[in-house]
Amino acid sequence: MKIKVFFLCLLINVSFTFAEELHLFRFESLSDFVDVFTGNDLPVYESYMNILNRQNIKQQKIFLVRDNRKEYFERNYSREGFLVSEISHVHDENQYFYVYDDNNNIIKSGDFTYKYLDSATREVYFRNELQKKESFVVSNDKVNITVIYYSFTTSDNALFESSKRFYEYQLQGKKIKKFTSENYNRLGKLSFNPREIIFEYNEQGNILQIIDSYGSDDIRSVRNFLYKDDQLVEICIENFTKGNPNSIITFSEFDKNGNYLLYKEVWSSGKIVSARREFQYY
Repeated sequence: MKIKVFFLCLLINVSFTFAEELHLFRFESLSDFVDVFTGNDLPVYESYMNILNRQNIKQQKIFLVRDNRKEYFERNYSREGFLVSEISHVHDENQYFYVYDDNNNIIKSGDFTYKYLDSATREVYFRNELQKKESFVVSNDKVNITVIYYSFTTSDNALFESSKRFYEYQLQGKKIKKFTSENYNRLGKLSFNPREIIFEYNEQGNILQIIDSYGSDDIRSVRNFLYKDDQLVEICIENFTKGNPNSIITFSEFDKNGNYLLYKEVWSSGKIVSARREFQYY
């Protein structure tokens, strides 16, 4: 499992006139949200945070307790803010190293390699087999991402397009207001209801709430942000399955750079997952 940094200085005032600064291809993947535990948000959203804050993180350590098992993760960054190495220790220890080209595009991540067709299109390979093709288009009011997945036939190992996903980040002024995604199977049919994520802000420009749903009747999570004297002090996430609560997650104790230090998830079954983070800065 890979842990990603969640930058929580949430005052977004980025203009899309400098699309090249987004560095979307610094990320291993442009597809969708990752597991909420990692604390990572949308790739474009996190990329904004990197540009805005330039927090000069040198190292992040995560100490996790899950099912009475202790896990450890460590991520190391360059002065430019790029992830260079990662250590994960769950059942055993694994190390990952990240390599970038002269344009700050990632070209190697563990067993994954990346081939760039142009400045906005790349192919992703796993152990030299094509997995997917990612591309993006950036304009003043939206970012559109297309991800095409590939598989091989069992009979003659022929490559074919297995599914396609479309993601759109809608902007209002200089803030992300809405995210939508659609997933189509190999026949071109919509696999399930489109996903919709709504961002709400207060008058000061601080984010107040994020609602993640697959339609008005299928809310998956509600993320609330609590402030004191205009400083973020807690994030609470309620997760749902078919309308029923299944877990509550809290992020608390933020450092001076706005990064949370404590994480706790309580499941309706009684299961508890907790973690703490430590940061070193340049």
